[in-house]
Amino acid sequence: MGRMVAIALVAGVAVALHASASASSAASDCTAQDAGTIAFERITFQGEESGSEVGDVWVVNADGRGERNLTGGDRVRKEGNPAWSPDGRQIAFYSYRSGGGTFVMNRDGGRIRRLTAHFEGTPTWSPDGRRIAGSGNNSSTSSQARIGVVNAHGGSIRWVTPVGFEGIEPDWSRTGEIAFMHHTGWRDETLEVFAMSGDGGRLRRLTRDRSSDLSPAWSPDGREIAYQSDSGISIIKADGRGSRRLTRNPEDWSPAWSPDGGCIAFVRDGTIYIIDAEGGKPAKLMKRPQHGRYGALDLAPAWTARRQ
Repeated sequence: MGRMVAIALVAGVAVALHASASASSAASDCTAQDAGTIAFERITFQGEESGSEVGDVWVVNADGRGERNLTGGDRVRKEGNPAWSPDGRQIAFYSYRSGGGTFVMNRDGGRIRRLTAHFEGTPTWSPDGRRIAGSGNNSSTSSQARIGVVNAHGGSIRWVTPVGFEGIEPDWSRTGEIAFMHHTGWRDETLEVFAMSGDGGRLRRLTRDRSSDLSPAWSPDGREIAYQSDSGISIIKADGRGSRRLTRNPEDWSPAWSPDGGCIAFVRDGTIYIIDAEGGKPAKLMKRPQHGRYGALDLAPAWTARRQ
């Protein structure tokens, strides 16, 4: 009997070690040298007084090496919220430069051009890279933020959410749907995740929680959505079923999938972490940045398969 128990214990330990090794292997795969590039916003504090911070778009290899500032030479107070084009050759981002709005640049920071002044926050590319969606205000028809779509080379915006139906932080899936946040009630300020087709059709609600659900991010295959809940990062299926918790820290936010869907990057306490999409222990992508005397925060990660 004792020998059988010992064998069972050894077998159990072996299974646990195998599972741990598998999770570790999956996580290390996401941070390997050929695992792509992560763009992010870095806020560097220039002093102790309010308003001293400066935001720039940075990139780093998925192994945590090769940090590089793409927009730091222009001395603009706020630039961030990067979004990779599907081919990884361009980055759309928000900036205060030239009166503010959404801009597009090459992956090396060159050829910066203004796309529109009417979007705020994080933009998102259509699956074919021909259009960019964002959240903004069309004051001629509504005072609320709506989801709009514009040609990636510029032009007029087509507002796709209904007049009076707020839309914030859109994310465009590979299958053509746009997920976004919407206030379900102005009294309690609760935000939930909704989805619709790229032209504004087939509008549907995905989450139904008592607290707000934020920052939806489609998986690369369009089958799941990661988002920020009140208890951490959660994942829900595209049909709104099967929600599961990935992390259990309420300070975790801004999820971004790896190109192969195996891992998720997110922000915790101003630092970017990476975790296996099936769960496990998250690991820091980089050491906490300490640029200058007053430090810095890393926010809004976005992942592409292309390496620097």
